[in-house]
Amino acid sequence: MVLNNGGATDEILEELVLTWPTASGNLDDITLGPRLLYDTVTPPTTIHLYEADWLGVQTDRTIYTSSTEFLSFIFEGSIVSNGYTVTLTFESGCVLSESH
Repeated sequence: MVLNNGGATDEILEELVLTWPTASGNLDDITLGPRLLYDTVTPPTTIHLYEADWLGVQTDRTIYTSSTEFLSFIFEGSIVSNGYTVTLTFESGCVLSESH
């Protein structure tokens, strides 16, 4: 998932809700660019992460002004063509949702 911050301030990821199909298996990792944000093996089909659940420090979850980051979800199983929904909430109150 490509995240582009075209705003005037840095955006800090606070909360994430992810739903995925059972066929994809367990969620293994979540990364933002090269930074590991979450590495607890989680069974399908939904996860809700809050600020206390993230690995690392706050800057690991920051998308700086005028920058683009790639948010990746690593699953044990196969990726299927649909059934994925992610909602991101940032410290600023901005909410981004995407479904595939």
